[in-house]
Amino acid sequence: MKKSNINSVSQSLSKRGAGRPKTNQMQGEELKEHVVAASSLVYSEYGYRDTSVAKIIEAAGISRPLFYRLFKSCYEVIDIIVARANEALFNTLEQVMEKEENTLSMINSGIDIYFEWCRNYGPVVGPIYREIADPESPAYVHRNQLVAEVVQQLNTGLERQKQSKLPPMFIESLIVVIEHIGSSTFWPKPKAEAIIEQNKAIVRRIVMAALADKKESKMIPSLDTLFIPS
Repeated sequence: MKKSNINSVSQSLSKRGAGRPKTNQMQGEELKEHVVAASSLVYSEYGYRDTSVAKIIEAAGISRPLFYRLFKSCYEVIDIIVARANEALFNTLEQVMEKEENTLSMINSGIDIYFEWCRNYGPVVGPIYREIADPESPAYVHRNQLVAEVVQQLNTGLERQKQSKLPPMFIESLIVVIEHIGSSTFWPKPKAEAIIEQNKAIVRRIVMAALADKKESKMIPSLDTLFIPS
């Protein structure tokens, strides 16, 4: 890791932990969380394949033996970072899917939730999205689990509404659209608010048009919503 990059990681970490004790004063879970925070910043910049123990310990300001007392490997600490992010996303989606009575309303709310998740987890959204097709990355494992859970929850909601289940491949294809546009909107840095709203409208147009039947067609956003007023 270049020294300038290490400095930027260390500065970001120090801003997060202002007023906290130095690493040699931390113990137990506090120390472990400090290393997870440092690892999150390293992972955000370098992704799974280029994150190393050397980069993490330099960013966290700890020794290699201490790292291995806390974690077995880079994989373990990145797995924690990705698992927490995905768990936060699914927990919020689950609440909406249990509450909404209409499929399109459920999807509409889900799009808002995904975009807000991308906003909140901005730095790690990029590597997570880039690695969902990399079997060696924790992002691949957790993404497949998340998609399976979303498909199950969505079809449970449809059953509750006495509607037919949707094919898993159909749902996953729509999820890919949401993931691609959402992650591109907030990584490597967030777009302007007008662009964010435009990209949401694009997602809604594509996804809701794919799901709506004839009587629900009025819920599909018009093409006018896809353009930013000049």
